[in-house]
Amino acid sequence: MRSFLALVVALGFLFCHAPPFAADREPVAHIVEVELAGEDVVKGTAVVREGAEHKPQIWMPLYDGDIVFVRDAKSHILVDYGAGGRVEVGGKSMRVTVSAETAHGGETWSLITAIGSLLAGEEDEEVPANLISKGEESVLQVRAANRTPNSLVRDDQPVWVAWSGGAAPFAVALDTGGKETSLAPSGEREARFEIPKDAGQRMTLIITDAGKRSVRVPFRLREALPAVPDGISGVNSPEGLAPVLVAAWLAGQDDGAWRLEAVRMLRNADAGKPEFKRLSDALLAGWRP
Repeated sequence: MRSFLALVVALGFLFCHAPPFAADREPVAHIVEVELAGEDVVKGTAVVREGAEHKPQIWMPLYDGDIVFVRDAKSHILVDYGAGGRVEVGGKSMRVTVSAETAHGGETWSLITAIGSLLAGEEDEEVPANLISKGEESVLQVRAANRTPNSLVRDDQPVWVAWSGGAAPFAVALDTGGKETSLAPSGEREARFEIPKDAGQRMTLIITDAGKRSVRVPFRLREALPAVPDGISGVNSPEGLAPVLVAAWLAGQDDGAWRLEAVRMLRNADAGKPEFKRLSDALLAGWRP
């Protein structure tokens, strides 16, 4: 129960700054591009919801009746209705009321909605890297991992694993077919490592705390990612954020077995984008679309 509450608190932190909306409403559109100019930069708001103005954000979900507007004709906001197409706000069309009557849906819609709900906070808001380690429970847990082997692609990119509970310092070792290699000791609840060149098809990460309690994270090494469907190609994602869409899709495959590979993908493609960090932190906290 305490572990469940810790997860709820962790994910709640990610969601708490999203603009309010009724619990029984579903998004009908999302903002996929934002370029503000002139007075819009000064004001900083371009979405009206239930009489309150909000800052427009990429991936921000929009609901029936929301108003998207700009004050400067050089500003540009692109509203995506999924299969219903896109509407540009700016230039000749300075104000648009979001309507549920516009058709939406399509293969990626539910995934985009899940990501949009997760990433709807302030753009410069920081989510602590050790978010999931805030709990004080004694049981060691790797929330992003499965009990069955977790899938990783065999390549040179670093792998990240985070855990909650236990007492620092932690000893971390990688077992590759009976050959155990110690990683750098850590007082933090996060480890970063590379896949050994001589690793076979399976390996295990072993985390042991100061009280000699341990948790094992099994991995199965793959030669490639699962085939990504054509609908998850990034066509509906903002420029440069296709990895978010692909990583979220990947995290849901094989009952979560690819979740740590999705974290790896986001961390290695980060490029300073807060959206990448938020999603990777949420995945490490156990979130799955």
